[in-house]
Amino acid sequence: QVFEVEAGVWVLDFGQNFTGVPTLDLSKLDLTEGQAIFLRYAEWADRDGNISQKSGGSAPLLKQVDAYVPSGDDQRSWTPTFTWHGFRYVEITGLNSAPDLHAITAHLVRSDVARAGTFKSSDALLNRIHDMALWSYEGNLMSVPMDCPIRERAGWTGDAHAALVTGTYNYDMQNFWQKYLADFRTATFVAPAIVPGRRTHGGNYDWAAAEVLIAWEHYRHHGDRQLLRGQYESLLEYMQAAEDKLTGSLLRMGYGDWCDPVRKPGMARVGGRCRPQQTSATVTSSALFAHAADLMSRIASVLGNSADKVRFSDLYRSISKQFHAEFYDPETGQYGSQTADAMALRFGIAPAELRQSIADALNRDVIEDWGGHASVGALGQTYLYLALSDYGYADTAFGIFKAEGYPGYGYLFDALNATTLWERKGGFDPSADPTGRTAPGRSLNHPFHSGYDGWFYEGLGGIRPLDDTVGFQEFELRPVFPTDLEFVDVSYRTGYGTITSSWRRSGDSTEWSIQVPPNSTAWVSLPDRPKQRYGAGNYSFVVRSR
Repeated sequence: QVFEVEAGVWVLDFGQNFTGVPTLDLSKLDLTEGQAIFLRYAEWADRDGNISQKSGGSAPLLKQVDAYVPSGDDQRSWTPTFTWHGFRYVEITGLNSAPDLHAITAHLVRSDVARAGTFKSSDALLNRIHDMALWSYEGNLMSVPMDCPIRERAGWTGDAHAALVTGTYNYDMQNFWQKYLADFRTATFVAPAIVPGRRTHGGNYDWAAAEVLIAWEHYRHHGDRQLLRGQYESLLEYMQAAEDKLTGSLLRMGYGDWCDPVRKPGMARVGGRCRPQQTSATVTSSALFAHAADLMSRIASVLGNSADKVRFSDLYRSISKQFHAEFYDPETGQYGSQTADAMALRFGIAPAELRQSIADALNRDVIEDWGGHASVGALGQTYLYLALSDYGYADTAFGIFKAEGYPGYGYLFDALNATTLWERKGGFDPSADPTGRTAPGRSLNHPFHSGYDGWFYEGLGGIRPLDDTVGFQEFELRPVFPTDLEFVDVSYRTGYGTITSSWRRSGDSTEWSIQVPPNSTAWVSLPDRPKQRYGAGNYSFVVRSR
């Protein structure tokens, strides 16, 4: 669409927020020598088409602008170079008349990582939520995993591990993560919050756990032992620094579950900014560090370091024991929030005999306390859905994506007109301004909320790596079948070939088809059946509805 918002000011709506550059077809703009035109880029426009660059937040000087001055001997087209912008809208001034709709095009710019996974389902909203994760993630892949494309453009380490599973299943991130891990090794500070970059600072242990998490996931997906060996000293440095900060066996500091939802849109946040409201930073920092210790024990085992294996295993148990003693409430059967429960379950912190009852309580929290919605922030997104579906609550996990109203995904689309994930969907209340002219003041493209996308592969598709084998030479297929979903098609390309998992409801049964790549093995899990091993080939199963 093209809007003329005032005389000589036109705004183009590309219909999608993304990161890229425009191309101007100069032959269609009727410019004369010296006639300067100016382009301003924005993520948001009011109902009349007037743009706002307020989503740059607290960085008022970061206003995205390009200019072109014709020389009289111009090429047919012009594209800005050595730059990119985050935008959905482009405002143009300096033209003599309205631009032809085809005079200005734009394209996505990102690091050149190939697509590795695909997801499709029978539910249009679910597919749209998946696409929103991809647009957000791709719009922030620019040599580093950025937080947002207009304000900071920084490789925040917490953002990197919050969305790690999204990147890992949708793209071939092998070389990308190898480069990013090298940035940790050359960082100025221990436990950096940002790598690389001059804004980096240290001592952020919940954020910098990314180094351990990314290194392990890279190994599980690609089997590169040499990367672990080269990273090991840097990993040890992080672990020692964090261990030195333990107080009573817990890490009592950190950013926490950043940007979790407030109860109602527009509510002030206790502590300001995006500080967590539902989960203390001690909970998430301690849980993540326990998880890091568990992974370091495994990494040490892979590298043949038996002393470190025992050391980090003991550390994991020590943190887990104190975590449970300090946060578990036997009255509620919970650790205090959805994120706390999900991490305790997914990291194995919760005692085995209590895990089902904790999942039961987590399910009640989602349904009863939050009306079917998630209350997790950036750090909890990756863990919530499997914490539900692995314990019998696939319908609840699926229902979160379908829940109506704030803070659901439908609210993002319908009330906020979003096409990418907002940093704080509760920080802006559109109903407070019936005129529709008040702009949001935070980023509208923040992929650290996209960790849910991993559930589409590991939960709905059931494709999961095993802990004792790497590179998907041996893997598990264990899908869940939510009642209100008719079909799911998932694929993931490994070093051995493409794994596929597709299921469709037919009457009172579900037909499930899988493909196991050459030279690999799948352990197939079906409801009420023993786990069974399958070699390379195509197989079909029928699952009866209960």
